[in-house]
Amino acid sequence: MIDEKSFLEFFEGEFGFNFVDAESGRRILDIIAERERQNDGDVHPDKDKDELVLTDKDKEFFGGIAGELKRLGEIAYLEYQPLARAVIEGEIGNEREIDLLLDRMLDFCYSEKVYSLYKEVVHNTAKRYLPVAISHVYAFFEMYDPEVVGLSEDGDYSIKEMGEARQRVEEKLTRLVGTEGFSFDNPKHDLFVAVELFVVLDRDGKEPVLVSS
Repeated sequence: MIDEKSFLEFFEGEFGFNFVDAESGRRILDIIAERERQNDGDVHPDKDKDELVLTDKDKEFFGGIAGELKRLGEIAYLEYQPLARAVIEGEIGNEREIDLLLDRMLDFCYSEKVYSLYKEVVHNTAKRYLPVAISHVYAFFEMYDPEVVGLSEDGDYSIKEMGEARQRVEEKLTRLVGTEGFSFDNPKHDLFVAVELFVVLDRDGKEPVLVSS
């Protein structure tokens, strides 16, 4: 079966839809695999196992999914953008309200526009309610790219493993923010990038430190 990265690139080229995460690609790949199993594996008997070949019916089906996801993502962006701006500009400052807004936005972070807005709210929130912000950084990876935070991609992990992964990431992010020279006003200081590149990998066994300039 084609790998997730190649599939996401194919999906963007074929349908003009760019997923933020690999998890969405995996879900659709599962649909393709199931359709082939239902047809006794003879849908494309001569194709290479890493070559993705879709019939016209497949393209219509997945094109419909892409169109619906685009539509829902755009609706979510239009709904949450004013609320996000209100948080960023300080018009909404209640911790519970911000937490709930991020919870609602999370389901639509497959959309690049919503994801970008989500990140902006998280970073703004970190200046006031750091635990809330860090919790939502972890929640994003748990939902969209669990391998990054040490969870298996197939969802086969226990509540204990989830708790340990969350604690590990949250502790490292909290230490990172406490590093001298770290500033949320610096565009290079991105908690999401920190999780992917520094926090989990802990390069060379050293504490993660982002470039400050």
